[in-house]
Amino acid sequence: MAESTVSLRRRKDDLTAQRDDIKKRIKYDNSQVDSLNSRISSIKNQLNGNTKELTVSDHAMLRFLERVTDMDIDTMRRTIIGELKGTTQALGDGLYPLSPEFAAKVTGNVVVTIVPTKRK
Repeated sequence: MAESTVSLRRRKDDLTAQRDDIKKRIKYDNSQVDSLNSRISSIKNQLNGNTKELTVSDHAMLRFLERVTDMDIDTMRRTIIGELKGTTQALGDGLYPLSPEFAAKVTGNVVVTIVPTKRK
């Protein structure tokens, strides 16, 4: 006998809540891993005598935008892909406009950078 619609919805909601909880825990665990990696790197630098000025890696900046400011990186990624997909499939590698001010450089089916189209 088939489950009722109400029962299925309840199960779906329960599973969705479980999934969301796991995602939150993974996000927290990933931030802990990033923190530990940073501390390990710092100790390695100290051991090697590298005591240069503090910098911020591109990866750290991306994670800051994603995790601290709640910027939705995946949505931004999908937006870029949506703008370029048909054109790059037809034409391959190249520099493709995203807006009047910016273009995306595509190499090997990967958007490798976004550049201004006009010099300042």
